[in-house]
Amino acid sequence: MVPSSFAGLAFFILLLAPGFAYVLRVERSIPNRELSVFRETLHVVFVSIVCVFATGLLFAALRWLWPEHTLNIRGLIRNPEEFSREHHVQLVWWSIAFVAVATLLGAFVADPRYVDRMHGLLSSRAGRLITGSEDTDIRYVSQWHRVLDLYQDDQPGPVLVGVALDDGSRVRGRLWAYNPTPEEEENRDLVLTPPLTLTSADGQESRLETQFTIVSARRIVRMDVTHLPPGYVFDGGRWRPPAG
Repeated sequence: MVPSSFAGLAFFILLLAPGFAYVLRVERSIPNRELSVFRETLHVVFVSIVCVFATGLLFAALRWLWPEHTLNIRGLIRNPEEFSREHHVQLVWWSIAFVAVATLLGAFVADPRYVDRMHGLLSSRAGRLITGSEDTDIRYVSQWHRVLDLYQDDQPGPVLVGVALDDGSRVRGRLWAYNPTPEEEENRDLVLTPPLTLTSADGQESRLETQFTIVSARRIVRMDVTHLPPGYVFDGGRWRPPAG
C-alpha cells in the first residue's frame, strides 16, 4: 500500500526508524562488511517490520489490560476519518509513543551482546538445521576483531600485542585501540600504549618513551596477541598478577 497523503508518507518513513536505529548502532559497535544499497535497505525494512510487530503486540496487551486508558484501535479501524477528527490529540500522542518504543526496541536489540547471542543461536546445531548454514560457510568477520576482542565480554584484562614489521623490526605494547573493519586493507592500523619496546632488525631492544604508538597494517607481516587475566599490572619490568 502506497501512502496517499503527506501525513501517511511521513508516518511510513517514521516506521522505518527502528531499522535505521538498529543499523546505526550496529555500525558503531560491531565490525561489518559494507553491503550493497539493496541489501542495506532490506536490512532496515526487515528489522523495522519485526520491531513494529513486537511493539504492536505490546500495545495490544496494554489495550487488553487498560482499555479505558489506551487508544481505541477498533474505533480507528471502523471509522478512521471521524475517529481522527474527534481524537486527533490522543491519536498523535499514541502514534509518537508507538514509533518511539519501536525505535528504542531496534536500538536495544542492536546491543553487541544480543547480536553475539543471536549469532550463537544461528551457529548451533538447531540453527544450522533451520537456516541450512554450515561450518564451512564464508564469514565476513575481521580476524583482528575476533582475536583482539576475544574476551571483551568477560571482564577483560590487558591485551599485549607484538607486531613484526616488514623491515625486520618488532614493536610490543599494550593494545589501546584498533580499526575493526572486516576488509583486510592497508589503511587499517592499531594503537599501542606503554610499556612499549622496539626491537630492531639486528636484535637491539630499546624502550619507547611515548604515550602512543600507531602501527599501520601495511607494514605488519605478523601479529602476536596475549590476553592477560583481569588485574594484571606492569611492575618491575614485567606483567604481574594482582597482589594477594
